[in-house]
This record gives sequence, structure tokens and C-alpha cells, in this order.
Amino acid sequence: MIEELDVVRLTEDIPSLRLLAGMRGTVVAIYGDHDVYYVEFVDDAGYTIALTELRPNQVELVWRVATHADVDAVKPATRESLEPVSILGYTLDQASRLSGLSRRQLQSWANSGFLKPSVESARDRRFGRIYSFKDIVGLRTLAVLRIVHRVPPGDLRKVSEQFAAWPEKGWHNVQLWVRGRRVYFENPVSGQVHAGKQPPQTTMVIELDRIAADVRSELERLQQRRSGQIGKLERHRNVAANKMLISGTRISTEAIQKFRKAGYSNQEILAEFPALTEQDIEAALDFEEQRHRTIAS
Repeated sequence: MIEELDVVRLTEDIPSLRLLAGMRGTVVAIYGDHDVYYVEFVDDAGYTIALTELRPNQVELVWRVATHADVDAVKPATRESLEPVSILGYTLDQASRLSGLSRRQLQSWANSGFLKPSVESARDRRFGRIYSFKDIVGLRTLAVLRIVHRVPPGDLRKVSEQFAAWPEKGWHNVQLWVRGRRVYFENPVSGQVHAGKQPPQTTMVIELDRIAADVRSELERLQQRRSGQIGKLERHRNVAANKMLISGTRISTEAIQKFRKAGYSNQEILAEFPALTEQDIEAALDFEEQRHRTIAS
């Protein structure tokens, strides 16, 4: 049975909320006899992209807070695996930083249909466009073709259309070739090469798996905490149901206190949250102690 603070995975797309099947979220509240789950979905920076009620048939359990472990039926994601990353959502600002393209360029391409994000909503401008990992790799590839190889817009559009049509599985094994300003690419399904012939030998090879690896490295760099955030707490609107968080993360002080009440030592808590330090844990526990004193008084 799913409990509060468990991690779940969506089993279906919810276009109205900009959510894709496979995206992971945290259960922050449970209504009735487990009739409805209130689930928060965040991007890689820890900012909320959706906070919504879901029925049991819309989610499946991935990580159980009671045992602090992945559910056996679900294969844990690994750092080497590209597929699990493709289900995460990235905002316009993050897409701009990761692709090397300006916000204005991304907005122009999305508005014209040149390359649309996986999820788009005209109703909510805060989270109106959410890019998948595959989208980001596609944008970064187009940026290389446009800026480095000066491929003309017409050919860029053809690459974009082909990229959008490629399947979710196996797309990162594709290679592109550039000679002059012409692009050749292999269809991952049929194995055929654009223009019906193999590219000339004197070409520049662009491997999507390498671009994907570059994006992953940039993501890890963006996620690193600054020294000034160590031992600090912060609270933001639209993040983790407005709970107090350890600065630079989406780990709540409440979660740290629950681990301590469960008998976890500082070192055991650090094993669960490698990004934290002793200072973070002490700051979280001090805050929770003061908060409960205030409530008791």
C-alpha cells in the first residue's frame, strides 16, 4: 500500500497538467481510505511543476519510505541509463541553459512548431512548457548544427521532424553526419540513411549518445550545491507544498526528523541523502525542535 512520502510513478499521460507517463512524484498527502493521493512532481532543480490529486490506478509505487528502498518490481534507475532520464521534465529556463539556446529562440521554435516541448499548456504560464530529456538532447543537437556547422533552417527543420518521429527507446543510439552544410541521419527503426545513400567518407560525425552524456554532465553540475547553502534552510512558494527545505535541495526538515524518530543516526541519514552534510542535518533537526515547541506552547 502506498504511504505518505513514498515515491510513485505515473502510469498515464495527463496533458492538462503537463505530466507524462513515467514521471516520478512524491506523495505528500492521502485522502480517505487511500482513495486519492496528493502527489508533487518536481523538476531537477527541485521546483514544483505540478501538485495534484491522483487515483490509485494512475500511479505505481517506486520507492517506499518505510524501508528506504526501491520496490523490487521496479528496476532502479542507474546513472548510466539514458531511458529513465527521458521521463523527467525541464522548464524553459533549464532547457535554455542545457541546450545553449536562448529563451527567445526556444519560444520562437515552440510557437512555430519547429521543435515543441513534450508537454505544453496554454492555461498555466508558470509551467506552460515542459521539455523531456529527449527534447533537450534534440535542442542541443540542433544548436550544434546551427551554430557550429551553419546548417540552413530548412535542413534543421527536417532534422527536427525526424527526431520528433523517432521512438522513445533507442533514439540516443542514432548518429548524424555533416558534410558542408548538409545533414545525413540514420533512421533508428529502418536503419536507412537520409537521402537514400551513405554519407561521404569526409564527414563530421555527431553521436547523440555523446550529446546526451554532455547534457547529463551539465545536469549534475547544475545540481551541485553552493558552499553558502550548507547548513541553511529555505522555503519557496510552489515547492514541496511550502515546507521548510534544506537549502539547495527539496529535502524537507520534516523528512529528516522522521528519519531521526525512526532511529537513524546522522551517518545513516547521510547515507540516505548523500548531498547533505552534518550541518544540514543539525539545522533541520533544530528547526523541527523549535517548531514543535512553538506548537506545544
